[in-house]
Amino acid sequence: MGKGSAWSALKRLFKLVELLANSGSRGVEWETIRNKVYLSDDEESSGNEESMRRKFDRDRKALRDIYEDEDIREAGDEPLDGAAIIEKKNGRYVIREGVTFMLPMKLTDDQALALSASVRLVPGFLPSFKEASGELWRKLQRPLPGKIRDKAETLTEAIVPAIPVSRKVRSHILQTVLDAMEKKKVLEVKQYNKAREDDLERCSFSPYALYLKHHSWYVMGEVHGEQGDRMHILRVDRIAIVDVSEKDQPHPCEGDALKNLEKDIRLDYNPFDKKAPKEGYRVKLRITGSFVTPCEETEWFPDEKKTLNKDGTLDYEVTLKGLEAITLWIMRALDSIEIIEPAKLRDKINERVRKYTDREKARQKSES
Repeated sequence: MGKGSAWSALKRLFKLVELLANSGSRGVEWETIRNKVYLSDDEESSGNEESMRRKFDRDRKALRDIYEDEDIREAGDEPLDGAAIIEKKNGRYVIREGVTFMLPMKLTDDQALALSASVRLVPGFLPSFKEASGELWRKLQRPLPGKIRDKAETLTEAIVPAIPVSRKVRSHILQTVLDAMEKKKVLEVKQYNKAREDDLERCSFSPYALYLKHHSWYVMGEVHGEQGDRMHILRVDRIAIVDVSEKDQPHPCEGDALKNLEKDIRLDYNPFDKKAPKEGYRVKLRITGSFVTPCEETEWFPDEKKTLNKDGTLDYEVTLKGLEAITLWIMRALDSIEIIEPAKLRDKINERVRKYTDREKARQKSES
């Protein structure tokens, strides 16, 4: 192919990929592809319908060859059927599911480091994606300049995730949950491994938000059943068998409602706490000693208020939707925190301390 023809084909491929990538799953009709990509081509035959169709078919094959997974080709497996661009039943063309096109983009050093660090940190938070993360990192290394690649390697090797995360989350279960969230469909949870007496062994569930908490991944949404629709939480690594149903979510959570739910989750919203006050738990603490500075430096919950006193103590105030997260936080610095309100939080801490000291006394008595 001559230099001019190669450049023309390259420009055409970029236009085609950009058009289809921007259309998403909706797809693009041939007339639009022809008018925006092939009629604007600078070759003489661009106005010939048959010629444009042949060119489109060649481009589809070229894109399949370019973007097909090299690891699959090297393993000697058969190429994936069809072209990278497929025709839907409604006559529109889309990029085949599972094929991703990255258009040329200029990245700053910081952006390249952020991208590479994000990919390399995935296994620390989603262990089931460790293999996929490694494969993606190998692909990203190719276009990265040597200097950036070396710096990214140093950065990612220097970062040590020190947050324990359950390693039992299976990628196909997580993908199923995400599919239902994206499509606004109901999940049919056919087997759930109970850990508490009031856990559901099976349910119809509309997933709204996925979040990491207490060292595992949880999904909050609405469970549907004979008792009506109510908010519920499922721990993802306890979902054993699940499918996406054809039923639309009865009350899809999106827009401002989803943003409010996400904030409530950060405020420790617990749908199982039926006695929680409607306005939330107003928490007041007095922080002392070595924990004052760490408390000042960290945002623990949204809309929290901190006031440093003349005597070096810190007054901490926040309104929460639940008390479990702050209970765990207080327990880690119990010698530096005084609970002013609510009384329920003070009682929870006292009860845990009492049970611990009772067991310790019993142990010491048995050893003496």
